Amino acid sequence: MRVVVDLLRKNGWAEGHKLPTIGLDSAAGTIVVKLASFLQPKGVGSYLRTHVGRVPRYDTSKIQRELGMRFRPLEQSILDTMDDLERWKHIPGPA
Repeated sequence: MRVVVDLLRKNGWAEGHKLPTIGLDSAAGTIVVKLASFLQPKGVGSYLRTHVGRVPRYDTSKIQRELGMRFRPLEQSILDTMDDLERWKHIPGPA
């Protein structure tokens, strides 16, 4: 998440938005987030408890090899998602 927050800050999404300022990517941070997850809506809390503290790993070699698909860079996908959320008025745009 720290990388995503840094990406959003570098691209103007910090102004007018609540982005985390304290890094919680440590054992203590994981405990804090898991405890705070019980105060979140059911789906969000469940997701946090099962995913926080784990590094996602994906292997797309088979789909690339067998279907010839190529994926866009993750950074571009995140920024495109933010632009789309703004376009559909789910969030305000960057200042």
